[in-house]
Amino acid sequence: MRRHSYFMLIAISVSAIVNLRGLALMASGGLTSLSLSLLAAICFLIPSTYVCAKLSTHILKRGGVYEWVRIAFGQRWGFIAIWLEWVNNVVEFPATLAAIVGMFLFLINPAPPPAGLFTLLMLVLLWLALWYNHYPLRISSWLNVIGSIGTVFIATLIIILGIIWLISSPHPVQPLTAPSSYSLGQLAVFVSFIGAYSGMQITGFHTSDVTDPRHEYAIALPIAAIIIIVIILGASTVMALLIPTTQLNVIAGVEQMVQIFFEHFRLPSIGMAISILILISILASFSAWLIGPARGMQVALEEAGVKNLFSRLNRFQMPIGILWLQGIITTALIGTFVLLPTIKTAFWVMIAITSQFTALMYVLVFAAGLKLIAKSFLGKLICVIGLLTCLLGFAVGVFAPSALKLVTYRYYTLTVLIGDVIIILLGFLFAKMITRHREVS
Repeated sequence: MRRHSYFMLIAISVSAIVNLRGLALMASGGLTSLSLSLLAAICFLIPSTYVCAKLSTHILKRGGVYEWVRIAFGQRWGFIAIWLEWVNNVVEFPATLAAIVGMFLFLINPAPPPAGLFTLLMLVLLWLALWYNHYPLRISSWLNVIGSIGTVFIATLIIILGIIWLISSPHPVQPLTAPSSYSLGQLAVFVSFIGAYSGMQITGFHTSDVTDPRHEYAIALPIAAIIIIVIILGASTVMALLIPTTQLNVIAGVEQMVQIFFEHFRLPSIGMAISILILISILASFSAWLIGPARGMQVALEEAGVKNLFSRLNRFQMPIGILWLQGIITTALIGTFVLLPTIKTAFWVMIAITSQFTALMYVLVFAAGLKLIAKSFLGKLICVIGLLTCLLGFAVGVFAPSALKLVTYRYYTLTVLIGDVIIILLGFLFAKMITRHREVS
């Protein structure tokens, strides 16, 4: 297997975190959501970059969050950590697939698509991506490279064209005003920004594939963090300035922004090529999350001595058992796009739940960082800030975002709380079963 370089680590981090789908989410509330996005970058992304870089070089194993938490607090908590990491990604897969399909259909017809067609295309894309990740990492990781380049290019293009537009026409479509206070509905999106900035931990699943982890992680992850902050805040600010919040498509916002640009600057001939690159970039992020946590779960099963259908590896040593399990669960979750009142509601519910469990998993990661690598006062402070930010994000995540404009918010909150309780209980049950299996074996 080819060893990862600085460029590959940066590419994996950027393609995993800078999901073009999230830009419209951050722009959807104007200055309110942008200020919360900046807060998440400062209080979560920077601390998570620090703790992931330190833990990856302190623990040179490919188990990622599982190994970090296991060594800090024992195997049961390690299993709970990898469960939270794994399940929050599985829950998020339909939302990412919805963004890809939504943008594709937006190219054909901006009108809301039939739910049946939307669901069918999501399923086709899911199983194609699973098949692709059956191949060795040296092959599948090239999609991450292409995707990260495409992501940076698209976001940079949005920033540059937005600056040109604002200079030539200094009156923004959507004036940004500072909020005097935040309601619970506005604060509810904060947890989704924690989820949008999460992903540095994914490089921890590939530690054994890096030639010099201590040197390469220390350089690559901070560079990736700088690129991520500039891209996400810059592009989402441009979108907030140029698209009125009432007209912004949260699922296909990037595609909407690109079309507006090419109509304004009269460049329709290359609009389709850019749109295809957007789809590839989001697909690359989806692919990175499809295989990364699956490898971490595979390590946890191997260490527990579990040998069954779901712990199988193929001839390329890829965890096909876990990949197939992810496919089955995601297929079932995609059904919610038919059952829930609207596609937008289903999208928001899945974003909220997955972001909550990202935050909860990072509580364990920051706690592990405090115990294992935070020796200085500054290191401890960074971990504490990250930990408290995640607890706050988890708490506000149960409330419905005001932008959703539901008839009843109680139904939304009840749905999220039920999902929280089920996933947490299943996590403890999973950890108990795996720990018992190890003790018996």
